[in-house]
Amino acid sequence: DASNRLYIADTGNNALIRPTLSVHRVAEPDPAQAGGGLAVERSWVLRFPGKGFDAEALVIWQGHGYLIEKPASRKKAGLYRWSLDDGPTVTLERLGNLEVKSRVTGAGLSPDGNRLALVSVDGVWLVECVGGPARALKQKSFHVPFKLGQIEGCAFDHDGLLVSSE
Repeated sequence: DASNRLYIADTGNNALIRPTLSVHRVAEPDPAQAGGGLAVERSWVLRFPGKGFDAEALVIWQGHGYLIEKPASRKKAGLYRWSLDDGPTVTLERLGNLEVKSRVTGAGLSPDGNRLALVSVDGVWLVECVGGPARALKQKSFHVPFKLGQIEGCAFDHDGLLVSSE
């Protein structure tokens, strides 16, 4: 259950030399309470199913974590998954390529799991994925270019999509 939890991705691999990636789960802190640290509830060490890759985008959906590859320029972004019930060391499952040719730096999934937003150095890519992130494979994406600098994060709220730049 992803509610009231934060997932912290240690998945950057710019030089493509890391043998594994990791993701940590913590309880969402109460902003009204000052001080204190965040205790890690659970961690996953993620092995590559083949050649290593760089990833900066993570979404959680119905008991699975999904990593989106940050590919080399003009290559399609790979989509990978693992079960949150597995671990602590697990090999990622490669699901396929998204129809996005950009260096993906962040992602957000709508609360109903029907829209996946991918942010990149050249804007936002929106993909219909009714039924969760795996349904985004081979779907046509809608691109919205931005001139905000490199966009690093996004999240859906009740009004739409929020994005943040570097």
